[in-house]
Amino acid sequence: MKSIVIGSGFGGIAAALRLKAKKYEVTLIEKHNDLGGRASVFKKNGFTFDSGPTVITAFIFYFCFLHSIRHSFSLIVEIDNNNFKNGLTIFLKKALPLTVLTIAIYLISLFYLNNSFEFNDAILKVIFIGLASLTFPHILLEYLLEKNEK
Repeated sequence: MKSIVIGSGFGGIAAALRLKAKKYEVTLIEKHNDLGGRASVFKKNGFTFDSGPTVITAFIFYFCFLHSIRHSFSLIVEIDNNNFKNGLTIFLKKALPLTVLTIAIYLISLFYLNNSFEFNDAILKVIFIGLASLTFPHILLEYLLEKNEK
């Protein structure tokens, strides 16, 4: 059986290796000259550069996976200090509509930006705009939680 894997980053190489191990005939397609995606290096003007995670990627990782999760847990405990499950239920009821709205705005923005930019550039622009505007939902959630305490 034949398969095509597009992109030679960590995921692309891993997928190609798994398919090859299952006896597939694999074609790996990469738009750059070198394999590796964010794990590759390139040379320019006699210098070697790592094409690893960008500042935006590092910030996204910190904010989305470290700060937000830690902050969410502290809010859940703050909502109901004696019953984590009840605090989680209240938190989800308050945060879920805003999360769904944020996802909808993300997809709509991506759709419209994709008409003017390449898909990768559109994703980066939406991420940057989203990170820049995260303060509004954060403040709104804090307000709703404060209102709930009264």
